[in-house]
Amino acid sequence: MTEVFGRVHDLESARAGNGLPDPSGEPDGSWIRTASGAAVWVPSVTASEIDFVPVGTISATDVQAAIAEVAAEASGAVSSVFTRTGAVTAATSDYDAVQVDFTPAGTIAATNTQAAVEEVATEAASALAAHIGDTSDAHDGSAISFVPAGTISATDVQAAIEEVAAEAGGGVPTSRTLTAGAALTGGGDLSANRTFDVAVDGSTIEISSDALRVKADGITANEIAAGAVGASELASTAVTPATYGDATHVGQFTVDADGRITAAADVAITGSGITKVPASYYRRTAGDYSLNNFSSFAAIDATNLNRTLAAATGDILEITLTSRYGAEAVNAFIDAATIVSSAAVNYVSGGAGNSGDFGVAGWVGLSGVSNTLGGSVFYTVQAGDISGGNVTVRLMYRTGSAAVKTLRAGTAQNDALFYGVKNLLH
Repeated sequence: MTEVFGRVHDLESARAGNGLPDPSGEPDGSWIRTASGAAVWVPSVTASEIDFVPVGTISATDVQAAIAEVAAEASGAVSSVFTRTGAVTAATSDYDAVQVDFTPAGTIAATNTQAAVEEVATEAASALAAHIGDTSDAHDGSAISFVPAGTISATDVQAAIEEVAAEAGGGVPTSRTLTAGAALTGGGDLSANRTFDVAVDGSTIEISSDALRVKADGITANEIAAGAVGASELASTAVTPATYGDATHVGQFTVDADGRITAAADVAITGSGITKVPASYYRRTAGDYSLNNFSSFAAIDATNLNRTLAAATGDILEITLTSRYGAEAVNAFIDAATIVSSAAVNYVSGGAGNSGDFGVAGWVGLSGVSNTLGGSVFYTVQAGDISGGNVTVRLMYRTGSAAVKTLRAGTAQNDALFYGVKNLLH
């Protein structure tokens, strides 16, 4: 290694400080110390005296000229790189593939990356087109490599597929059994084709066209829990909830085949819609009737026990009598007859009003018996009973001897007689 101690103008200080000989009379230069420690005076040289080997764009052959060329090339200083200033470093997208060099290799002669990629794409497309539609053995499964895996040891696809087929050739053992689960029937071992069916009870659920459905009328009270069907489960009938009918209206309702009310309304009750039942009655509270001997039926009281009311053929009359007999030793029989023009037409008992008839059952007074008699009897109005749109019904009697039988009607025993006629169907 050498040391430079100074230029000649520093001669004295360099020499004095380092114990060097006086170089007076020597050319301008510098003292240097060699690796062995010897001091050597080296004359000064200029840059133009130092050789330079041309390189790159620098063609100078000495250092002075080379530095001048470098300075000349650098005189147009760059103020920014890719719009960035300062200490600029390369960034993504600074260069495209055309600007990136590529060293030609193989069949690719391009010298930049863009052109090299285009050459590769062209060659690949050409190679692919050449083999589209190939069916030659050179491209079958045996030409495709396969990496052994699991129990497959083949090294090509063809052989690998054959190994898989061989392993699977045994299939599932016929002893394997398919068992029907809950709500299913069928199954069995695999020695034959097996099917499964859905188990249905046939009363609630049924199978129709390979589909499950609820059987018609299959849902009964047994399948519906008590209280499960409430107002929210019932379809609305659009009937307004209310109380129908009052003192002047009657409720009118429409009921469908399922018993549901589908319409409801109040209908006013008018007088024209009400018909009073024709009735006529007589009540006697004073004065008994004396029933004298008559071999055929005669009137008891042609005035008071003679009731007239509106009627038509076919109407039903209810004829009522309540009274009491005396205890005389005489039989007495009472009947009722329709009267037209003061003459009896028909007897309600069905008799003819002669001495052989016994009148209305229950209206008989026996000899020596003081008994209560009476009750209702019903009669259908005949065509010959009508006179002027009315029917007249009269109480008739007969006795079995010359003695008198009393019909109580308000004596000391405080009896009373009631006789009335009512048209039920008018």
